Amino acid sequence: MTQIINTTYTLFRDGIRLASGSMPEINSAAASDTGQSGDEIYACFNDSTGEFVDLESRIVPSSKSSGLKRGRPSYTNKPSSKPKKVGRPSLGVVAREVTLLPRHWQWLGSQPSSASAVLRRLIDDVIRSGSNPLIARNAMARTDKFMSIALGNQPGYEEASRALYRGDKSQFEALIENWPDDLREYTKQLAGPAFVGHQSK
Repeated sequence: MTQIINTTYTLFRDGIRLASGSMPEINSAAASDTGQSGDEIYACFNDSTGEFVDLESRIVPSSKSSGLKRGRPSYTNKPSSKPKKVGRPSLGVVAREVTLLPRHWQWLGSQPSSASAVLRRLIDDVIRSGSNPLIARNAMARTDKFMSIALGNQPGYEEASRALYRGDKSQFEALIENWPDDLREYTKQLAGPAFVGHQSK
């Protein structure tokens, strides 16, 4: 079964959260914003990565975004320059190189199933259990990326970043308590999975 991941974005105007959703919804919200006076700073972020997303120049004035990384994201998958090798077409299995240490290959070779079957089963188990440590790491990375772009000049930023990577939720939330309301709540939203499995200190 193929898992489809729909990327969502969040749009801010001068630190006020305007909309969240797909890119067409974000563009529509910015274009129809009745609060425009011509001097607003619009900032859009990818909810999955915390990265700044460059909207159309008519929506994000270039004179107001010099401190932000610009670059329009691609919403379509570009065809790979290398042909994909299909293992079992009916299952959609794609063959790609996996690099392991000798002890890993030795362990895989001792299993009753093929190495590919064992790896697929292990990955499926992690997905089902939700215990993947990469989820917490990714949450930390995207939160810190967002904070460095949108909140790097806020008091306590450096300390908050360190608390985030320690998994210290109570300290992290205390340090960002006085940040602008909508930006603070979005920071908490991004950081949520980073603290799963960590005991509050």
